[in-house]
Amino acid sequence: MPECAGNKGRYRFLNQQARGLRQRSANDGGKRPRGSLAGKEQPARTGYISGVTGVVRLGGGLLARAGASLAARRAAATGVEEVAGLFGKVSVDALEAAASSSGPTVQIVTKLTQFPQAGRALSVATGEGAEALANAARSTGQLYRANVPQALLQQLERSGLAVRSTTQMAESNATATEYRFLPQATRFITFFFKE
Repeated sequence: MPECAGNKGRYRFLNQQARGLRQRSANDGGKRPRGSLAGKEQPARTGYISGVTGVVRLGGGLLARAGASLAARRAAATGVEEVAGLFGKVSVDALEAAASSSGPTVQIVTKLTQFPQAGRALSVATGEGAEALANAARSTGQLYRANVPQALLQQLERSGLAVRSTTQMAESNATATEYRFLPQATRFITFFFKE
């Protein structure tokens, strides 16, 4: 598809394409040879329908982009930044408040070849057997520990930014609770790790 300025240009181009298909259909009596079935005639509308399908697909993509743009504008208008998880959205303010809460903390452990980074998925272990699980999960690297507020873990888990499971390593039988943080959640967690 040639580049056209703006969405109106794209629709104009696809409309011209569809008109051309309709014109060809009218010129050959509604029948035309198609592909390897050149001896058999097929209705010419097949091309028209695929042209319309292209318009619908393009329109769907444009609507998705428009929806994302609208959500960003609403967030900018209200001044509330949100982070999307598997189960819904949560405001950055709520996560920062949970991160700065003075309640009980949970010690998490991970073994990595580099310091935990914001914007990258992170898997950590907690509870009894956490260190054994981290060591069994990766043979090389350094153990990193952090004390994370329990309120933050709960908030991340509620929105689906963190997924909790009980994990057992096959070779070592190390068992512990594992949290897997989505990349968009790690910026709230990495702050607690110490080198």
